[in-house]
Formats: sequence, C-alpha cells, structure tokens
Amino acid sequence: MAGRRRPVRATTLGGVLALAMTLEGCSVLGDLNLGGLSSDYDIHVGNGTTLDLGILVNGSVVTHVAAGQSAVVPAGGLGALPWTIVAMAPSGRWLATLRVEPDSVGCEDGEDGSRACSGSLTLHDLSCGRFLMYLGPEPPSLPAPVPGAGEPGDCDP
Repeated sequence: MAGRRRPVRATTLGGVLALAMTLEGCSVLGDLNLGGLSSDYDIHVGNGTTLDLGILVNGSVVTHVAAGQSAVVPAGGLGALPWTIVAMAPSGRWLATLRVEPDSVGCEDGEDGSRACSGSLTLHDLSCGRFLMYLGPEPPSLPAPVPGAGEPGDCDP
C-alpha cells in the first residue's frame, strides 16, 4: 500500500463550512458549472429541526441552513447532473441524501393540454422537527408531521 493516496473527506461541518467560506471569498465557489446537463429547478430546503445543517452538492458545501430556517440553492451554478445532495449535521453525520438524475425532475405537456410534473424529495420527521429537501416545479403536498416521530438520539449534533 505504500505510495497509495487515500481520498480526503471532511469529518466535521465546521471544517467544511470554514473551507467553503474561505473558498467563496476567493470566488472559487462562484460557479461550479462543469458543463453537461444541469437542472432548471432550484434546491429547496426546509429545516424545521433544532440542528444547524450544511448542504453539500457532489461534495461541495453550497449553503448553511440554521435551525428553524429555510433556504433556496439556485441550480445555475451547481454543475452537471447527476447530483448527490447531502444534509450534514455539525458533527459530520449525514442527516439525509437526495440523488438527482438527468430527466428525474421536470414537466411534460400532454396532448390533451394536461401537464405532468415530477421532482425529487427527501422528508424526515425527527424528534426535534421536520427536515425537507426537494427539487421540482412546484412545492410538494405533504402530510402533517407524525406526533412523536423520530428516535432517541436522532437530533444529536
């Protein structure tokens, strides 16, 4: 194994966010577009939990969503699909992932004038609140949170 390099992976949200803020100041994160197919739909995040979360797309931090807040991440600078979107707790624990493939989000008009739309969604009801992340042409219709949802420890940082 001598001479082999192991990939470096951020283990804490604080370190990832500090690096992202440093790079953003240098305009490195200003445009991650790598060419190819992108999405016409932004990433919507609703963080109804007590956790501060980092949102990463294909391993790059794109925003921070404080507890009880929401955010929209514009698709314009995120690069080519597919995307793996991760919501990460401050400890580095992955709270949720969402995979977006080419043609998985969008609308088609029917010959009868109807319109069929699809999107990508992840929804988690935790003991400390609800977390939602989606891409799509319209906000999804969601059921009410389940009383007593979650498990002990699911909201640990």
